[in-house]
Amino acid sequence: MFGALSILMAYTHFLQTGKGQHVDVSMMDGSLSWLTINTGEVLVDGPAPPRGSQLLWGATPCYNVYECADGYMAVGAIEAKFWVRMCELLGRPEYSDQQLTFEKFDEMFAWLRDTFKQKTRDEWMELFGCEDVCVSPILDLDEVPKNPQVAHREMITEVDDDKLGRMKTIGIPFKFSETPGEIRTSAPSLGEHTDEVLKTLGCSADEIARLRAGGIVC
Repeated sequence: MFGALSILMAYTHFLQTGKGQHVDVSMMDGSLSWLTINTGEVLVDGPAPPRGSQLLWGATPCYNVYECADGYMAVGAIEAKFWVRMCELLGRPEYSDQQLTFEKFDEMFAWLRDTFKQKTRDEWMELFGCEDVCVSPILDLDEVPKNPQVAHREMITEVDDDKLGRMKTIGIPFKFSETPGEIRTSAPSLGEHTDEVLKTLGCSADEIARLRAGGIVC
């Protein structure tokens, strides 16, 4: 979705200026941008949601979440090439062709659950980090701003808020070489732009006042 939107935005810029630009879109940035509601409280020093409330358990061993020594690891090896390489790295190549063999699921689940518990997230990333596999650590939301990739991609930024002062917020998930975006304000309060929106719809000041008086708008 962000790839398509970014191309359209860059094309609009080209139509206006005649200049193209490099568009940089990261899947991780897009995923993080969809955590706005979940992350908002954490970014203003609120508590991270309980771990159990965030787990999405899959139906197959190759697409699941596994507990490790100090947290959880996510496995998304739904494509055969990722699953094959993961099995090789874990020393069980015999499971490579058993990815969707349901009769083996209980056996494979037991193996993976036992295996992942043997190392920490960092230790697993020493093994998987440079490999072409879909395995990654699961971070608590209060760990996300400290992640080096999140920092490098500028996905946690700061804005000035009238009530909260200088505060953290999620950054822009697409990067443009010629027209880089900028987050200038925090999220609006309830009804902050009601008058502005109604005026664009043709409402007069008296009509807006009547709508407010009748409790129809905030």
